[in-house]
Amino acid sequence: VWKRNGNLDRLLYVSARIQTLTGWTPAELCSQPSLLEQAIDPADRDRVAASRPKDSTGWSVAYRLGTRDGRRIQVVETATVIKDDHDHCVVGTLTDVTETTAVAEHAADLSTIFASVFHSQCFDVVVLDDSLKVVMANERLSARLVQDMGSLVGLPFQLFLTPEDGAALMALARRPATGVEQTESRDLQLLIPHGQPLAMRAEIAGLSRPLGTAVMRLILV
Repeated sequence: VWKRNGNLDRLLYVSARIQTLTGWTPAELCSQPSLLEQAIDPADRDRVAASRPKDSTGWSVAYRLGTRDGRRIQVVETATVIKDDHDHCVVGTLTDVTETTAVAEHAADLSTIFASVFHSQCFDVVVLDDSLKVVMANERLSARLVQDMGSLVGLPFQLFLTPEDGAALMALARRPATGVEQTESRDLQLLIPHGQPLAMRAEIAGLSRPLGTAVMRLILV
């Protein structure tokens, strides 16, 4: 509960559960209300401030919050403004939605990957983990390697590469994720069971956010 005088600058009551969420005790936050404001990610502060207009009757806004122990969490702040002739107070809650947000982002990325893997009829596509094991592959590549899609999953992709190409891909797969999809192209030899090696061009994308064990997508042309 805040007493509002122009800004949310005086905390009247804070639930004990706030310490689990932020790391600060209710006593600390009541004596230093600026702690919560300073914990808001700098990139989100203007947007959060704009969502709390002085004449508002309430709001709901999501933002990133730094905790006392250095974690970065995603929260939703929901507030109701209570006014009478003498007081102007705000009753609000903070809800940790970090896991829910991560699941939504994970699902969106999976949707993009599945679209590229299973709807492509023109390219061979494979998604690999950081050990170069196959996480998923499309039907076109599976047929080329004389494997059904189910049996191909979990196999080391190095089985179908020269040692040189396998080493180069391993180095790429183990690069740290940067939050931005890293892409590059290289020529490689795809070793076809019971056939001649096939020279192919690989469009390699390191995933911006690893999806479980999946870290890299290859499109072979």
